[in-house]
Amino acid sequence: MAREITVGITADELKKKLAAGSYGGGYLFFGDEEYIKDIYRDRFRQLVRSSGMEELNFASLNFALGATFEQLKDEINTLPVMSEYRLVEVSGLNPLSLDKSDEKAFLDAVEQLPDGVILVVRVAAGEIVMDKKTSEKKIVKTLAERLTVVNFTKMPPAKLQKWLDSELKAVGAAMNGQTRQKLCDMTLSDMLVISDRLKVLADYARSQGREEIIESDLSLFVESNRDYEFFLLSDAVFSGSGETAIDIIASLRNKGEEPVGLLAFLERELGSYQVAASGVSAQGALKAAGLPEWKLKKMLYRARGFGKSFFIKAQQLCLDCDRRMKSEGQDNFVLLETLSLQLAALVRRAGARR
Repeated sequence: MAREITVGITADELKKKLAAGSYGGGYLFFGDEEYIKDIYRDRFRQLVRSSGMEELNFASLNFALGATFEQLKDEINTLPVMSEYRLVEVSGLNPLSLDKSDEKAFLDAVEQLPDGVILVVRVAAGEIVMDKKTSEKKIVKTLAERLTVVNFTKMPPAKLQKWLDSELKAVGAAMNGQTRQKLCDMTLSDMLVISDRLKVLADYARSQGREEIIESDLSLFVESNRDYEFFLLSDAVFSGSGETAIDIIASLRNKGEEPVGLLAFLERELGSYQVAASGVSAQGALKAAGLPEWKLKKMLYRARGFGKSFFIKAQQLCLDCDRRMKSEGQDNFVLLETLSLQLAALVRRAGARR
């Protein structure tokens, strides 16, 4: 596997840039740490909220939902209204995977941003791996000239522990070193999930008459490393990120998971999305299934983009994959990978929300 190299600035360097009052211009957010991406995205959102004219000074374009480069160009060229800044957020787009015509359209759109317009292009975790070969691509060099490229790498263990200190203080709880390590192991050190689960764990500990979160609490409210990796597979497939799904399948294969079990899991997840899309009873039904709040919210939000035809086609793809696993001599993992790509493509066509 190619060795990753450093391209762009770090989150700490971005923090210094913003602290100096330098907000305008374009940004490309990539890397594995979604939680820190959220923090800096919210910093930019607060700029336009503070003007009291957020509706006119905020635009969100998701290319997985069918946004176009013409729309992007129009939004970029729309000046702030009664505000110092206007924010344009872009998701569902990996600039490094575009064909030549789309690459040109994208680069033309971001060639020059008007004063006061902030552009944030957010690439999902795992979609860009910046190795030597990738860093030498012409589009990478061009983007570095036109946008501030920010690499949100996973937080080093020592720094993660300092962050965990501040999170525990915020929720009024304590946790010993062994429990901390288990929490990080179970969540693959995903800061977004850790932050969400700490609130629940702290409330539970207090209900038991103690301040300390103990190791046995984790099994009640935190999914195991294995379960979380399963969730990542579902999240990749049902957000339209087929390539990410294949990487996760490879990891699960190396850990001894069976393709038939992974197919059954995706079929169950599809069923949950169908419940979520069904209407007013969806939230109650999904809560009854024991979904954690952070997963429930994501599923309900995303399912609004799925219609009846999506579920009919998706179910047929799953049935076809199941039949072929039972009757054909192909590698079942190859069949599972093909299904993941098909479902992800179907999601993109359906216009589901990331």
